[in-house]
Amino acid sequence: MNKLVLGAVVAALTYLLLLFLTPLVRFHPWFKWWNDHQPQGGPKQNCLPLALLAYQSSADFLYGIAALFMVTENQKLEKGWQAEFLLHVMGRWGVDVADNGFLTPYGLCTSVAPQKDDTFYDPPPRVSAQGSEWPSFTGWPQDLPDSITKKFSQRQLWLGVLASWGCQANPDVPNTLKKDTGDLWTKEKSNFLYQKYQIPYDSKLCASFVLNTDADPSGNLWFSEAMATLLGVDSESGAGGWVGLVRAGGDWGGYGLVNMEAYVWSDDLSALPTPKSPLKKCGTEGAASATLQGLNMGAMGAMVAASVASGPFAPFIIGLAGIAGLVGGGLLGASQYKCLGG
Repeated sequence: MNKLVLGAVVAALTYLLLLFLTPLVRFHPWFKWWNDHQPQGGPKQNCLPLALLAYQSSADFLYGIAALFMVTENQKLEKGWQAEFLLHVMGRWGVDVADNGFLTPYGLCTSVAPQKDDTFYDPPPRVSAQGSEWPSFTGWPQDLPDSITKKFSQRQLWLGVLASWGCQANPDVPNTLKKDTGDLWTKEKSNFLYQKYQIPYDSKLCASFVLNTDADPSGNLWFSEAMATLLGVDSESGAGGWVGLVRAGGDWGGYGLVNMEAYVWSDDLSALPTPKSPLKKCGTEGAASATLQGLNMGAMGAMVAASVASGPFAPFIIGLAGIAGLVGGGLLGASQYKCLGG
């Protein structure tokens, strides 16, 4: 009887192992995408816990459990919706994923500002001086000479860039943006925030950065450093880019996915492209069948082993039978339904 109980325990553990391994196997194409698009000759980007995204895309309860054990403190995401937000960003603009995709791990981890090997590095912005706020210059802030960067912070320089695109504070009405009456924001070719990411000039993301305030005129919660982190400026979260942005506000004051996307873009999200994914679709029937086959084979192997095993090595025999069931069931499910990764 004790052997049968042990066999049942091994079967249950087999099921749990399959439950936790299947999302990682299925997420293999995203792991490959991540490795294939690291910066040439630069440090490898490692800010994003891809395993957490794998579990979040599978089930929230798996994400919650994995988040407790799998990542270091500076890799954690406060909320599950933040992982879903990042998956949306990757699916909308990821290179070799989305149509005309351009986003790489560098943009996710460090900065979305154009780099010299980016397709949107040219043309650079042309900025006119505004007193002591920022100087006149042509180019991207991170590439400007020391004669400028020693006098002006990166934040000041980026404020000048956004102003050159039509997003700046209204001098006549405090705490409001100057209306972009000439639609400069949408027409300026160097404006990658709009031309690439479709972020409007009057989004809360832009407004909070330009107005340097953490609350809108009605007192609603804003995050003035979110844009700076997205651009890779003075990041305190250990990361810039899109990962830095979702970490910039901690748990974002109770925000959810819809609130976050509205913060970055607008309340009307219909113009955003539908996220794509390199993952093969795995219908509920196929996923359930693959899982059940793994469970059944693990249970059968453990029960058979329990009925014949004896002596001091019996637990090991039963455990090996359960593991064999796990592997066999997973491979059988993958081969039959072809949904567990590329």
